[in-house]
Amino acid sequence: MHITKGTFILPEIGLKTFFTILAAVLIVTGATGQVDFGAYYTKINTGQNWEAYSRTGSRADIIVKLSGAGGQIVFWRGNSYLPYWKTDQGQWNFSEIISRTGNGTSEMPDRANVYSHAEIIQNSPKQIIIQWRYLSQFAEGNPHKGVNPDNFVEETFTIAPDGMVKREVKTGTVKIDEWNDPAFKTTQKLQLRANGIRQISISEPRHSLKEIRVKGNRATGPVVVRPKIWFSFDEGLGDNVSEKIHKIKDVVPGNKTLWKKGISGTSLDFDGYNTVVSIPPVGRAVASGESLTLEGWIALGAYPWNWAPLVQQGDNDGYFLGVDSHGYPGVMIKIDTTWEKLSVPNKPPYNDANHLALFRWYNLAASYDKTQGVMRLFLDGKEIASKSVGKSGVRTVNTDIRIGKAGIMRTPTEGTHDTYPSNFGIDGLIDEVQIYDVALNNNQIAETYRNFFPGKAIANSPDLQKRKFPAPSTNGEFKGVYTHLPYYETWENMFRFGKFADVVVGFDKLPIKYVFWRGVSYIPMIVNESGQWFTNQFDETGFTKDAPGDCEPMSDKGCWDSQVRIIENTPARVVVNWRYRQADPSHHWANYDSTTGWGDISDWDYYIYPDGVACKVMKWYSSKPEEWHEWDEQIAVLSEGQHPESVLKKTPVMTLVDTSGKSVDYDWNPNPPKPNFKGTLIQKINYTGKYDPYSIQNFTDGDIYKGERTWYSVFPSWNHWPTAQINSSGRNASFPDRASHSSISHLYWNLYKEKDGKAAYQEDILMEGMTDKRAVSLTNLAKSWLNAPSAVNISGGKSFGYNPAHRAYSFIINNIPLKFQIAGSNKCPMHNLCFEIKNWNSRTVEAGLKINGNLIKPGANFRQGTFIDSDGTCTLIIWVQMDASSLQSFEVSKVRS
Repeated sequence: MHITKGTFILPEIGLKTFFTILAAVLIVTGATGQVDFGAYYTKINTGQNWEAYSRTGSRADIIVKLSGAGGQIVFWRGNSYLPYWKTDQGQWNFSEIISRTGNGTSEMPDRANVYSHAEIIQNSPKQIIIQWRYLSQFAEGNPHKGVNPDNFVEETFTIAPDGMVKREVKTGTVKIDEWNDPAFKTTQKLQLRANGIRQISISEPRHSLKEIRVKGNRATGPVVVRPKIWFSFDEGLGDNVSEKIHKIKDVVPGNKTLWKKGISGTSLDFDGYNTVVSIPPVGRAVASGESLTLEGWIALGAYPWNWAPLVQQGDNDGYFLGVDSHGYPGVMIKIDTTWEKLSVPNKPPYNDANHLALFRWYNLAASYDKTQGVMRLFLDGKEIASKSVGKSGVRTVNTDIRIGKAGIMRTPTEGTHDTYPSNFGIDGLIDEVQIYDVALNNNQIAETYRNFFPGKAIANSPDLQKRKFPAPSTNGEFKGVYTHLPYYETWENMFRFGKFADVVVGFDKLPIKYVFWRGVSYIPMIVNESGQWFTNQFDETGFTKDAPGDCEPMSDKGCWDSQVRIIENTPARVVVNWRYRQADPSHHWANYDSTTGWGDISDWDYYIYPDGVACKVMKWYSSKPEEWHEWDEQIAVLSEGQHPESVLKKTPVMTLVDTSGKSVDYDWNPNPPKPNFKGTLIQKINYTGKYDPYSIQNFTDGDIYKGERTWYSVFPSWNHWPTAQINSSGRNASFPDRASHSSISHLYWNLYKEKDGKAAYQEDILMEGMTDKRAVSLTNLAKSWLNAPSAVNISGGKSFGYNPAHRAYSFIINNIPLKFQIAGSNKCPMHNLCFEIKNWNSRTVEAGLKINGNLIKPGANFRQGTFIDSDGTCTLIIWVQMDASSLQSFEVSKVRS
């Protein structure tokens, strides 16, 4: 322990345990057992009142030990993680480069650290990297007021053993290009000394990226009649577009003005949520009471959530030409007092000739002829629908002419529950938009189409990025990595996350990955060799008084308050922590207490081993545990282009294995099965890929998610999550155009642990993974965890027994060697063992291992590593691949430094 003058800092452990550990450290290492240079997670308590209500685990804070510089850097939740430098001579906060205001005090502006967190990115003997992410401005309320995603800040601290610190500060920007500019950051260089912090230099953000004009396709045309309004989108550079006839300019709002090759010159890429082009009402464009023609080109990347405009003026007034949520064109015009609508009839499976395919250029046009009183709708120069209406002429309104996005929020169609109005528009390319104050006849519409048609090669391959989930990788190594998993560009442009945004855990002997990605709200995923994703869901609180909706991480569309951290990263084990607030799609926090600043919080730890098996510890903090709560749901998570039935097998969809080792298959073809979950240990969901997800526990019951099915699939399927940014927690999928998910079942089992008090919580554990073998092959794994054999005959240390939450046997060592036996049997078999050995005396001392007197060589079957535990000492992790059902002897000794 590092005890300093002034404030007494002590990790949150009992005094008896503390003195036991301290004595063991002195026996093993004398005074040298502490780490001289290293970072570790811990929990610092100073005796303040707010700490009793802090819904945080034992690794809430970070200490960076710098013995060479005479002190430690502390990232403490009491400062909302603004670091301070502490030595025997005093304590000094780092300067606050970005001013912070929130719902707390000036010292702790984020009183529950909802948006503030810090993680250890690198922790080597030569260099430590810490990232601190926070929201610089918000205010009290439920939901919190004044939250702007552009105000998130990321600070990176690169720390050397001699106390030199390089601090890089990136503050959120309106435009993504500034955020991505490597020079657009504040860089501060500091020297830490025993008597304080000395600033060596500081540099201000600067722009270093030069925008390059996009080279378009060859020009096409001409128009057959001069339009009154014409957007050609041929600028190819900058944030301004110009209306071609009246030279009216508009600044394109949103995260990035993204220029692409068009059907003539360049086009504009609309992100579906923010991008819009508008100009003030131009009375001379279309006079009220006259005829009208609307025309333009569009290439969709996904179908709209509801009707979205290619071009419009007004909402339920004026005129509209656009696409509905099923991919069909339509026109709406206010004639006299009636909002007339003309579209083509459509019904499932939505694949007729008038249906717009994705990633293809189409020409849409519509006309209203006042003299005939007829509306007409055209697709690629051909009339596809007409309708007789009044002859009163178009009734225009005094609102902007808008392209790509409506002027009001709309509710998505196909909604099932918790679907609220959202901002959305066209997701795709738009080019050559023209408005006429006359009704072009059919020949003129056809001629305009022919004149601008760019050829089949361009029409069938628009300059629009395809969508597909990222392909996570750790380069064939078992380890966890911080990374920034790439998705398609218009989606990426909406967020301000740096290069450490996501976490991936990969394996050297398996083609699967564990993925914690922003696109799925950091909900933990297992991904197989075919790029098929799966999750066992999350904690969910439902429809509380404070939060009238589904309070779950699915609702955190922009990952405002979710966070993921790598806690341990050794060749023997990777531990990942995932923490999130339970809030609904409108960010109302479940069971919020304005007195303490806390609501329901989930804090999970994943213990992941080289055999691909993970034990997850799910802790749910709540002041009202009696309310409805859900722990588990089996969900297939689908990328664009994946249909539920291309990922999930129907025959069988599920295999269950009971305590006797008997397995039963269940079909979902076409109707859901009725499994008997009681008394089962193993559930395997059957994927079309080689590796299938499984779950292990003593299941007491379960059920099938058989509701909310539609024509689209035998499985229920929704696309309000993942990646979607609409305000909804229930919207049925009709196409594989967007990322979506299908739920299969719920599993139930007994609670693992619970605690009352000011920071009350419940805790559950579950084992999960993926396998390419039959479900019954997992029986020994299940028994080795659920009915683990005992550690007996210990010498050289003390055993804390088997910890099922970690899938590990825990020891404290006080003499070398440490000897013990594991009493395996047929009832209590061993299947791949982990040993946690606390108070190992060095980060660099390797262990020797003997099993039944035989020396085991390090390699794939015997892996080890050390990490700095929450008490500041080193813990050794040993993983052994073996199967046994008899007594086995183990000996752990020191090999070398």
